Amino acid sequence: MLGAAGRDNGGSGRRGDVGHDGVVGPYEGVGVDESAAPRDAGAESNASSDDGGVQQHTAGGGAAEGRDRAAAVAGGPERLLRVGQCDPIHPESPAHLRPVQASVAGHEREQVVVRPRPQEQRLHQRRRAQADRRRGLGERGRAGVVTELDLQAARARVIRGPVDIAGGGLRRRHRFTRLSGTMGADMPTSTINPSPALSIGPLALDVPVILAPMAGITNTAFRRLCREYGAGLYVSEMITARALVERTPETMRLITHHPSETVRSIQLYGVDPYTIAESVRILVGEDRADHIDLNFGCPVPKVTRKGGGAALPWKATLFERIVSAAVTAAGDVPLTVKMRKGIDEDHLTYLDAGAAAEQAGVASIALHGRTASQHYSGQADWDAIARLKQHVTSVPVLGNGDIWSAEDALRMMAETGCDGVVVGRGCLGRPWLFGDLAAAFSGSDTRFRPGLSEVAAAFRRHAELLSEFFESEERGCRDVRKHVAWYFKGYPVGGGLRTQLATVESLDQLDELLAGLDHSQPYPGDGAEGPRGRAGHPKRTALPEGWLDSRELAEDERCGLTEGEGDTSGG
Repeated sequence: MLGAAGRDNGGSGRRGDVGHDGVVGPYEGVGVDESAAPRDAGAESNASSDDGGVQQHTAGGGAAEGRDRAAAVAGGPERLLRVGQCDPIHPESPAHLRPVQASVAGHEREQVVVRPRPQEQRLHQRRRAQADRRRGLGERGRAGVVTELDLQAARARVIRGPVDIAGGGLRRRHRFTRLSGTMGADMPTSTINPSPALSIGPLALDVPVILAPMAGITNTAFRRLCREYGAGLYVSEMITARALVERTPETMRLITHHPSETVRSIQLYGVDPYTIAESVRILVGEDRADHIDLNFGCPVPKVTRKGGGAALPWKATLFERIVSAAVTAAGDVPLTVKMRKGIDEDHLTYLDAGAAAEQAGVASIALHGRTASQHYSGQADWDAIARLKQHVTSVPVLGNGDIWSAEDALRMMAETGCDGVVVGRGCLGRPWLFGDLAAAFSGSDTRFRPGLSEVAAAFRRHAELLSEFFESEERGCRDVRKHVAWYFKGYPVGGGLRTQLATVESLDQLDELLAGLDHSQPYPGDGAEGPRGRAGHPKRTALPEGWLDSRELAEDERCGLTEGEGDTSGG
């Protein structure tokens, strides 16, 4: 049963209460976090981010009953924010977004079966071995084994019926590949069972998937691109609370959402309860956010050495004060937290922090199954997510870490019992992953398998949106360069052309380079899938001197935190 945390917003009538047409619901996209650290000097801040995941979309049948159920949680239908629709289709949409008439609720979609990839099978076997060591799951099979019934149950939580994954109406054109053969024994083809939507306070999500905040990545341009493939909860880059309070120009630009981002989600980072509370009051009082997330998962040294990010939950009282102050300041706006297991295996904090956050009144808790010292190396500990889910019972628990495909998301929910997933590095260069997730949670085996032509179109669209975001074509093209390796991973694009793409300076130059690709090249299979982004290696976490001596904050440490709060350069 999905957890739901509801705080009555008292019918505030804020912008977050109506859709594009001025009618209550439906909402289009939102985001939770991906622990990020600060970025540009003299600006708000965004460092590397904490990989993981949260929200997606589905739609159609059963929407009314789901809306009623979620409304009961939110305090009334007039206060329900619905998340589950894509952006309106622009009349001049590029090729990869040309609309087609989607199937509507009550009509069966043609079954498309996709054979699981070898690495997915191997990973699933490892996951099963882990599950075997966990306590028994009753009638689901031998102790800890994730069976077909478990995967069906994971789908059943969010599936509403035999409906179109776009929510009816027109949908962007996706080229789907139909493969022969059958799914593996533990990967059922479909399950159609009604179930309530995931509720995060007054936000009702049709698909339990959230885009994790990633520094320098999840800006307005990337969020808009992902939403063109599938609706969901999409979060901003991490914003430093002090920089927001001081209203630095870069910070004010980063918290400004595009008009199409109907549900506006912002993640904050800070180490002082007063500053965090004041930044939340600014966002709420000036109607700049419909959802706020707090970052307690960033492992980047320039953040943790000041006691922030993944280091902060070690100071239990400080953590409680920050979360409580933020929840109080947020009022009717749902406030959530994202964290890691702890600093290292000898200094775990996630169970204590989860209980404290639940007691403080957060709307959901997301856990990345790694410690700060791991960064992104090794394998995420999904067992820790399962333990947190058993420990926290009154609000949704979201799992994060090693979600590279829709099948990974289904397995995580089946194995851990978590209420939703947070997706981070898995969508780098693959914004269509959110369409795959929507299909998977609707019970469909349809997946987007783009050929080189579709990938080129998505890359071009990304560059265009970045140019609009930065209000500079040159800067937008500079920023898209870092995405080259992610987009063209596994595709036959020569080293020389990749180098040229990584030095592109204008959209015209980009068009010329993309025209030189062999657009007849099909989807390359396994080579285009799997992990992306730098995993790094385990390393000792940078911390303030004496930080681990006590779980309470010493006076000299308090002074150090105050000094750190005064730095608005990014942590």
